[in-house]
Amino acid sequence: MSHHESFMATRPRRDIQDVGTLRAQSRLRVMEVFLRHGEMARTDICTLAELSQATVSEVTGELLNEGLLVEKPTVPPPGRLASRGRPRLLLDINGAAGLVVGVKMATHQATISVTDFKGGPISSCNVPLVAESETLEGAADMVANGITRLLTDAGRGMDEVIGVGVGMPGFVQSLTGRTTWSPIFGERGSAFPATLARRLNKPVAAENDVNLVALAERWFGHGGDVENFMLVTVEHGIGMGLYINGALYRGQQGIATEFGHMIHEQNGRTCRCGRHGCVEAYSADYAIVALAAEADHRAPPHGSVAVHEAILDITKQAHSGNLAYARIFANAGDILGRAAANVACVLTPERIIVTGEGMRAGELMMGPFVKAFRENALNFFRDTTSIVWHEWGDEVWARGAAVLILLERFAGHRLAAAEELSASI
Repeated sequence: MSHHESFMATRPRRDIQDVGTLRAQSRLRVMEVFLRHGEMARTDICTLAELSQATVSEVTGELLNEGLLVEKPTVPPPGRLASRGRPRLLLDINGAAGLVVGVKMATHQATISVTDFKGGPISSCNVPLVAESETLEGAADMVANGITRLLTDAGRGMDEVIGVGVGMPGFVQSLTGRTTWSPIFGERGSAFPATLARRLNKPVAAENDVNLVALAERWFGHGGDVENFMLVTVEHGIGMGLYINGALYRGQQGIATEFGHMIHEQNGRTCRCGRHGCVEAYSADYAIVALAAEADHRAPPHGSVAVHEAILDITKQAHSGNLAYARIFANAGDILGRAAANVACVLTPERIIVTGEGMRAGELMMGPFVKAFRENALNFFRDTTSIVWHEWGDEVWARGAAVLILLERFAGHRLAAAEELSASI
């Protein structure tokens, strides 16, 4: 996957809702510059972050004192002698400032990623889960054991971890980490971050999992060079992350962009949320598995693990010439493309990014998606809105969870205390 090197800083970006102070915004903008461009001099930071020399001097001084930045002397190119006088100093994020752990929860597994303070991956692993039978305590124990094992295998310690970011599927309130509903824990999901925090004795921040992959696309992927983009994720559910004017949009109570729960057909197929006719009831993994079973006149598999195994087999058969299965993927792509066109008419994104495990279907789904979008979008958007699609594994989603912790640390905002969250449940 290509990494975009360009950087646009025409507007202050607020990846943490209600940052609250100009200083916090300035700290975030400085972090963005380093993540995009790597080490550089203070004068370059002023240009790229569009901050005054005085602000950059004050902010970088703070970050140096906190150990979040490091100074590096310039090294002359091979064959050239160093210039006389004091060497020019470059600044960079201090990758050794601490470790960050990202956890991406799914119905069949939890993916754990440990990164350095620059977001660089160190190690990752998958922990099996069975959504319909997991208890909060059991899942927290399995994730905590997985984190401990990863750190031990990497020769690192829990004392180096500054925080844990958790991506949860379902309706998650970004500001509090509360989960109104999740396909893993139902209505009990609100207690998972606090339960995990008690197991680890570390601060834990929770966020909607799709917002975390939007963060990952912003920092490491296809969303780095545009200020307005729409991210659609296709896997066990259908999700959306949305950047508007360079800021991650979270909406009322931190719950927004439930793209998969837009109504496609009145009184249509049953969705996991309990309503009927939602977009995801025709296009998510579980929906495609159910439709394939209907095409074969058999009962669909039950349980998150069985559904995951079934979608892998159905996709393989569709690619191998099973026309009935191929039509199911094509219909799903058509529905998603038309829904995306409707959203684009309102939000006018510069780019639409489609990702997730569902992209294993490739052209079977995305060919109809692009066709439906072009046919239903306004003429203006056909020419100005690009569509990018690719498959990203859960480890990248977990890396997005790690970015959430980095953003909070650079902004100088304390992570929500597990005790406070637990007491309010």
